[in-house]
Amino acid sequence: MTTTIAAELGRMVWIKDFGAVCDGSTDDTAAIQNAWNYAASVNLDVWLGGVGPKCKISSLTMPAPIVIGLGSDFGAARTSMLHGPASNQVMLVSTVTGTTCAITITAASYGTNSSLAGKFSSFGVTQVAQNQAGNGICLNNITKATFEDVSISYFATGFNANDTSLLNIEKSWFEHSLVQISGQQVSNTGPNAWNIKNNHFSSSGLYSIRLTAPNLVNIEGNDFESDGTPSGTSGITIYVPSVSASFPSVGINIVRNYFEGNTGTEIWITPQASSLSVHNVVGNIFARTLTNLSNGVVLANALGSQTNVNVGGNSFLDTTGIPGTFKWLQVTNSATFNYTFDCSQQNNTNTPAEIDSHCSGARIAGGTVKSDVNGTYIGLN
Repeated sequence: MTTTIAAELGRMVWIKDFGAVCDGSTDDTAAIQNAWNYAASVNLDVWLGGVGPKCKISSLTMPAPIVIGLGSDFGAARTSMLHGPASNQVMLVSTVTGTTCAITITAASYGTNSSLAGKFSSFGVTQVAQNQAGNGICLNNITKATFEDVSISYFATGFNANDTSLLNIEKSWFEHSLVQISGQQVSNTGPNAWNIKNNHFSSSGLYSIRLTAPNLVNIEGNDFESDGTPSGTSGITIYVPSVSASFPSVGINIVRNYFEGNTGTEIWITPQASSLSVHNVVGNIFARTLTNLSNGVVLANALGSQTNVNVGGNSFLDTTGIPGTFKWLQVTNSATFNYTFDCSQQNNTNTPAEIDSHCSGARIAGGTVKSDVNGTYIGLN
């Protein structure tokens, strides 16, 4: 089936028809919100392009989703989505500060009306004063949402999701926020079945990704550069302070990402003390480390019974100048549990012995890590 640009635009409501100017100084909040409200009432999306490159707003709120499925919990719903020509061609410039959100996407209730049939794409959101204040895009009680080619910059928290499941963030750009992506449990569930793939993160103040009580999360193919507090070592690029205990199998997969020039700690995971827990940190590249990078991968107290942690096939490049106390892998544990730990097949083009010594030097109660940088399986004595 063929179509035309005109036909596709005919399926969307144009913000210009509602008075949007997008010259960077005129307040376009009412025009865009009115367009969004109308679009939702006629089951259409909103077109942000074709006006000007900067639409000044305070805050926008997604109209309530309309059930299009059977109406049961987690049934399909439809609301109007925002679309632009590209994330670098139209920017929503928000004046929000404090805890206010530039764009709020909220379901009527958890479950019913919360599964959104569509995606938001190809526009940007930034804070007007570029002073890392307010929130960019906020999701509340959403069980399915997709964002593609969206740029978010200069907020306290760029992307803030509460009680959100089945979230897909792809091919997007995150810059200069204190926290780029934050997901947490408030009253229902933490991040569940998230996919964060092929995005770019740079100049995070504290965290690029911070997920509290998640499960079944895939972080893959992303680029993390110059993240963490520039003048200190408090930043953590990917921070998982706790994982969910709601399921017998918990998976945090951090695979095939690229890390360069970050400070603080690259990856921090605190596994849940529950059975059949599996986590993977595999195939990542860590390049051009700085003297104030304090840790590579940290697995913190406490690893649970029958926990399987695979840290394999990573490459550590250009590690000159890092402090003598630095460890690419640090495992801390306050009790003895029955788990396996694999950090084989690592690669360090600078000093291979460094990876070997840090793997074997990781302190694990109940056994010593056996390591071999040539690819031999690593287990416990």
